[in-house]
Amino acid sequence: MATVSTCSSLWLRILATATLVIAVPVVLLKLPWLHATVQSFVQTVTESTANGTAGYIQDHGERLWRLVAALLLYIIGLWAIFGLFGVALGICRRLAAQRIAWMSALIIGVGLPIFDSVRIAPSTDHSYVFLLIYLPIGIAVLSLFALVISSVRQR
Repeated sequence: MATVSTCSSLWLRILATATLVIAVPVVLLKLPWLHATVQSFVQTVTESTANGTAGYIQDHGERLWRLVAALLLYIIGLWAIFGLFGVALGICRRLAAQRIAWMSALIIGVGLPIFDSVRIAPSTDHSYVFLLIYLPIGIAVLSLFALVISSVRQR
């Protein structure tokens, strides 16, 4: 029984390393915008909508929702990166903590393409589409596979 656990642990470490390698271009593209997103959020929250028209108030609410969603994706994404580093390095040994890291990566892998698909137009550069749509989907697939392995590991 120990060999099954050791084998699945090795596979989870390999999957975590592969997921982190796949995530590097996405992180390098998205993370520099965190500071601007926080500034935009603070500015949007502190803006007064008291004298605004109905259209302005609606646009303000939509912009605020989009910024909140972006910040949540940043938080979950950073959580996933740190958790996957822990899995890859063998530091994160608790199964529940590993599953949280994998679920966070899965949420990012699905959430980021949904979030960024609004900005994709036919004229959008194909490398940008690959980096922000297809790589996160690959991360989601690897995360789902890791969750299945960790479920088998528990039995």
